[in-house]
Amino acid sequence: SMFLSCENLENINMKIFKENKLKNLNYVFKNCYSLKEIDLSDFEANNIEKLIGTFQNCKILVKVNFTYFNNSKINKESNIFHYINDISYLFCGCKSLENVILPDEMILLQKTDYMFDGCINLTSINLAFLKGVSKWNSAVSMFHGCSNLIEANFPDVNDTILSDTSNIFSECTNLKSVNLEGVKTKNINN
Repeated sequence: SMFLSCENLENINMKIFKENKLKNLNYVFKNCYSLKEIDLSDFEANNIEKLIGTFQNCKILVKVNFTYFNNSKINKESNIFHYINDISYLFCGCKSLENVILPDEMILLQKTDYMFDGCINLTSINLAFLKGVSKWNSAVSMFHGCSNLIEANFPDVNDTILSDTSNIFSECTNLKSVNLEGVKTKNINN
């Protein structure tokens, strides 16, 4: 919660996170209402396991790009996203969010609950970050309230069995296309 409710924070230099002992970045930027875009190119924390609510309620946040970490010079074992297991509430309440590019090496990911809840400007999302996950089991209200979301295409998620999908697309009033072909589920709810 390092910058929790720093309502006037507009920019941050991620070099401050060059500490490889960090285990989570939970709620670090929650309620930073003036944060519009974040550059993660200097981010060097290698043992992150949780990103719960990291950007929650950053109301004018428009763009977040994590692709730097897919760079081929970083091997999978040192990829900072390799160990992440929970990204619940990551962008919850980010009303202006239009574009998110997440890394595709989150193979231990388990929870994405409320991840994009209330992201009313999100029209589509690349879910490639789910490719290769083997333990993903909960996506409760993942896209709840994404009223402008038009499509969601889920990649093949190996042998994962998604057991809780309660309200995954509730209040997605403009949703036209969902491809769940690569996802095994116990029960699809709501």
